Amino acid sequence: MKRTDDNADLCDLLSSFSYGAKVKLHELSRIMGLPGKPDGMDGSQVEAYFNAGRIQEVADYYKSDVTNTYRLWLRHELFRGRLDQSQFEFSERDVAGDT
Repeated sequence: MKRTDDNADLCDLLSSFSYGAKVKLHELSRIMGLPGKPDGMDGSQVEAYFNAGRIQEVADYYKSDVTNTYRLWLRHELFRGRLDQSQFEFSERDVAGDT
């Protein structure tokens, strides 16, 4: 598979493509000072929550995944030098205000 700069698996990048070095999104988020996943729910429960009509909780769960992934990606891009500090802070403020 061809790797391009416009598409990357952040988990693979952060683990240097080593299966044994992969860390769960929640753990990595918490290490980086981010909120991680909401309490009381994990991916194995999504179907049951959905079937029970607990749609808002499912939406909140997935929103936390998207937000944490984006915020980790911002840090990755800052570290790589593809964002400067002001760009990082602007993007971080923008997404943090939406959580």
